[in-house]
Amino acid sequence: MKNFLAPYHKILVSWCSNIDSRPWELWEVFAKFDHLCSDVPGLEISNIFGEVNCMADALAKTRVDREILFQAWLS
Repeated sequence: MKNFLAPYHKILVSWCSNIDSRPWELWEVFAKFDHLCSDVPGLEISNIFGEVNCMADALAKTRVDREILFQAWLS
């Protein structure tokens, strides 16, 4: 799935941030996505190249290959 989506990252980011650009065929998927996002105040989705933020890139690649969810605890 990751290799399929890679060339389309800019489109996917635009679909997440701009409701009007979403294909109506995926409205159910985005309805669930929007519901989940509403639980995270201040959530911002943007396209950042891995070369710019090596730590975020490494974390993202690690999560893609994991079978269990990544968890973080804030103090």
